[in-house]
Amino acid sequence: MRTDLKDPDLKDPDPKDTEQPSPILPAYAAPSPVTPAYGTPPPVQRFFSPALKRQINIKARFDTKTGVYVILWMDVQRFFQNISIVRAGDVAVGFMTDDNLNVLEPPRIEYHQGSDLIVVLENVVVWCPSVCV
Repeated sequence: MRTDLKDPDLKDPDPKDTEQPSPILPAYAAPSPVTPAYGTPPPVQRFFSPALKRQINIKARFDTKTGVYVILWMDVQRFFQNISIVRAGDVAVGFMTDDNLNVLEPPRIEYHQGSDLIVVLENVVVWCPSVCV
């Protein structure tokens, strides 16, 4: 860039004097340090049912109410109709609750980064050939 064509009376603006535009967020997303960056793909939670020998990946959703990624219980029920509970290792994963310990609506569980959640089913009949008897 040629500097000899610059008007000597004009100065470069001081960066402190220029107002920076704020990022535009959707109306439903409150600015938060944990809000995911726009366009970032949501994490995926892996669920495994030992009884069915079935593994499913479900995309987590960012819950603007709580500020964390969650899995809606109805999303899990779509794949495992007889679901009773979900475990992370030997610990049962409970539904998320409000300050009064009431289950949030719709029911949801918190996303567990890097963990496979084990699906425990109720009233499961597992076929076993006569050799198992």
